[in-house]
Amino acid sequence: MVWKILLPILIAASIIAGIVYYQNTKAPKTAPQTSPLPVAQSALQTYTNTKYGYSVQYPSVWETQVFPDTQTGANFFLKDSGGNFQSTIATIAVQDRSGNGYGIPLAEYAKIAASSEIQNYGKLDSIKEVKTASGLTGYETRWIVQSISVLDDNGKLAPITTSASLPITYFQIPGDDKHTLQVTLENNEYEGAYNNLIRTVAFAQ
Repeated sequence: MVWKILLPILIAASIIAGIVYYQNTKAPKTAPQTSPLPVAQSALQTYTNTKYGYSVQYPSVWETQVFPDTQTGANFFLKDSGGNFQSTIATIAVQDRSGNGYGIPLAEYAKIAASSEIQNYGKLDSIKEVKTASGLTGYETRWIVQSISVLDDNGKLAPITTSASLPITYFQIPGDDKHTLQVTLENNEYEGAYNNLIRTVAFAQ
């Protein structure tokens, strides 16, 4: 009796298995999915500052806007973006050491630099040592930024807020303890590119 019940089931299962096998062997194979190859890095261009003897490499999709009056550095921005302040990605420039910064080691000056150089920058938020491909040591800093007091629509002072700044990285200029070379990120969407930029900073031998 049991065989009379099981036999039709076994026959049906065999037929289904045969159909599945046939479809799998005759159906075209789908190529396995592969991860896309990484996009090649864009070619690099070099900005050279002959006044202070330094250079830095930047992506060829960027342009530079040299500071014509001081010749201390340049802005970096995407090509065809207009070259205005709002489109700046990063800046590089030589700056005077401010306050009591003359003559002290760069590692110490970097801890106080922006708070004395920039109006609404307060205490240091973080600092870390960075190394360039040419062997330079720099210091990447971030700062606590206070909003500037402004009047609201009712003529009252708006509440003061604080936030962390984008990074500013300081380098020592060889033989010069009155200035620093500073590389500043201006657009947080390009932090990876900024880190690559930092690694290429070099001074002429």
